[in-house]
Amino acid sequence: MTHVMVEGGSQLLGSFAAADQIDEVHAFIAGKCIGGRSAPGPVGDPGIKALSDATSLRLSRVDSFDNDVRLIYRR
Repeated sequence: MTHVMVEGGSQLLGSFAAADQIDEVHAFIAGKCIGGRSAPGPVGDPGIKALSDATSLRLSRVDSFDNDVRLIYRR
């Protein structure tokens, strides 16, 4: 197997991040404000203590769809 697409909640994505198994991220930004103080973030606690320990990805593509934007980051 060479590719796996993971669509899940913050706990699943946090597990993949902690295992250093994320090579590509598709992030969508919409012109809507939702959430609140107790709203979960997109990635659960991957156990990264310092910003320098986080996986670095580079912006590879930007697409716009009506009023939304997709950002694609790759390792």
